[in-house]
Amino acid sequence: FSIFEQVLRLGDAFDHTGTPKYAELEKLHPSHFFIGSIEFFFASSDKVWRIILETQDRWIAYRMKGLKLSKDGVQLEVLAPGEKDRNLPGWELCWPFFSKLVKAFCHVYQIHPSLVYITNAPGKIIYYEEEERETLDYTWDYPTRRLEVAFVFAEDPAERTSLLRMLKERIRSKANAIRRGEIFKIAKGEPLPTLQKLYDVEKGGFACRAVNYMDKNWWVR
Repeated sequence: FSIFEQVLRLGDAFDHTGTPKYAELEKLHPSHFFIGSIEFFFASSDKVWRIILETQDRWIAYRMKGLKLSKDGVQLEVLAPGEKDRNLPGWELCWPFFSKLVKAFCHVYQIHPSLVYITNAPGKIIYYEEEERETLDYTWDYPTRRLEVAFVFAEDPAERTSLLRMLKERIRSKANAIRRGEIFKIAKGEPLPTLQKLYDVEKGGFACRAVNYMDKNWWVR
C-alpha cells in the first residue's frame, strides 16, 4: 500500500486488529485501500442475477516529486523523486474473496453459473505531481479485468434462451465500447483479447481453460 495508506493504518481510523472503525469510514478518501469493486445486478423480475468483479492485475502509482514526512520537526525523505508509491496485486487480492462469494451464492440458491465472461481493458498507472495533481498513463502490462458471472433462473427453455441472448448482447456491447475508446488506442504494450467467453451453458460448458478466472467448484454441489 502507499505511504499515506500505511500512515492511516496506524492512526485512529483503525482498531488494534487493523479493522477500520465504522464512524471513521466516511473520512477516508475513496481511493484509499481500494483494490477493486464487486457489483450485483438483479433484472428481469429477478430471473437474471449478475455478480461482477472489476480490478487491475496491479495497481501502480509513482511520486514524481518524491515524498517527505515530518517527524519531530525534521523532514524525512520516504520516497525519492520518481519512486513507486503503490504497487498492489489487485487481482490476487480480490480473487479469493470473489470466488468464495460466488461459491456461497451457488450453494445457497442451488444453482450454477449460466455464463462467465471476462472483459480486458488497458489498466492505468498514476503519476502524482505536486499537490496531489495526477496524470494517467494506460498500459496492457497491468490490464483491468472485468469478470462477470451470470445466473439465469428461468425454467422455461424459450425464456431462458431469450434471457441468455440479452445477457450476451449486453456483454458484447460493453466490450465494443472499450474497443472504440480512446484509452484502448493510446495504451502501451500488446493488446489482449478484449472479450473472452469462459463458460456458456448453451454451448456445453467451458469455452477455454482460463483457470485463473474461474473456480470449477462453482459447478459442484
